[in-house]
Amino acid sequence: MRISVNGREVFNSNSLYAYKTYFSHELSYSQNAKSSHLNAAGYFYNNTSTQEGGLDTIERRRLFENSKTAQFIAKLDADIFNQPLYLINHCEVDIEIIQTIPDLFL
Repeated sequence: MRISVNGREVFNSNSLYAYKTYFSHELSYSQNAKSSHLNAAGYFYNNTSTQEGGLDTIERRRLFENSKTAQFIAKLDADIFNQPLYLINHCEVDIEIIQTIPDLFL
């Protein structure tokens, strides 16, 4: 993900953004949060030591059964969105979300 304010790049997550966000969710949120509001972002708690066959995989698969589409709500994990200061009025903020490498696809 790249974020620019008035044409100046202020955040560039490089190709490790998916890892950073995953570890942030795993280490920062409680079991209750992982089982409730993080589901809106498509996160389901993995109760097994493998990626295949756990309840998380079954729940995500259920979302897309019979070619259904799904919508998710998630916060963008960038420092500029997690600070107490305001932006000056009429700033142009460009957010470019870059697709991750296929190895990380679920």
